[in-house]
Amino acid sequence: MGNFLFAYLIAKCLRGTDIRAEGSTNPGARNIGTLYGKPFFIATFLGDAGKGALVVYIATVMTELHPYALIGFLAVIIGHLYPIFFRLKGGKGLSTFAGGLLVIEPLLLLALLAIAGILSLFIRSFTVGGMIGVAVAPIGLYFFTHSYMDMFVMGICSLLIIFSHRTNIVRSLKKEEKLHEFSL
Repeated sequence: MGNFLFAYLIAKCLRGTDIRAEGSTNPGARNIGTLYGKPFFIATFLGDAGKGALVVYIATVMTELHPYALIGFLAVIIGHLYPIFFRLKGGKGLSTFAGGLLVIEPLLLLALLAIAGILSLFIRSFTVGGMIGVAVAPIGLYFFTHSYMDMFVMGICSLLIIFSHRTNIVRSLKKEEKLHEFSL
């Protein structure tokens, strides 16, 4: 499921273009939103978040065991970041991460969004604020599940997301990416 990149599918179906050759060339919500506007951003975000949520939900229903839901979460993130259909060059995974986390622990997602939002205002960077929120996710999950295994798997997911945003983080720290740069 992770291999289905909604920015690519939406741009191809509605615009007849390959999003991987436009803008930042990233097949994600931010790039398609910047190029085509808010409706495209929303559709892509919901599609990528939905696939994360769906995979975690199916794993939860099938097994009723939290660790398997997290393994599904990890698999859909890896599939999104490194899709076999696109020569292992996928999106950055934040939408998929948010969708999966919504099913795993909705209160944790809300807490991380609050942390990211508040930090973004002070730091003046959505990227750095968001990545700090992602980095805190494993510790936050531990408070909900009290499982070191859950914390470990979430840690891998968080590291993958942060790694995929490494160039954005560097640009933000160099003040090359502004808070208002992406206004939808």
